[in-house]
Amino acid sequence: VYFEGDVVVVNTDGWKIESEDLTSSIVSTAIKTDRLTRVSGPNITITAQSMDLATNPDNADSHVLVFKHNVKLVYLPPS
Repeated sequence: VYFEGDVVVVNTDGWKIESEDLTSSIVSTAIKTDRLTRVSGPNITITAQSMDLATNPDNADSHVLVFKHNVKLVYLPPS
């Protein structure tokens, strides 16, 4: 499924993905975009020009998240 225009994906663990567009699967955990993306969660923000989230080919119970191009990670330790 292709989404376009200020796309926001939020999960119950407090993680949020924001992008101009993304492609997602409705039959498996897969999200991909080649546009500027911001992922934020507890104490961390990651921005990158592209992102790919997929099921781990070596372990179907886990996932692989890959950021590419101009990746910036900001970690703010809890005070």
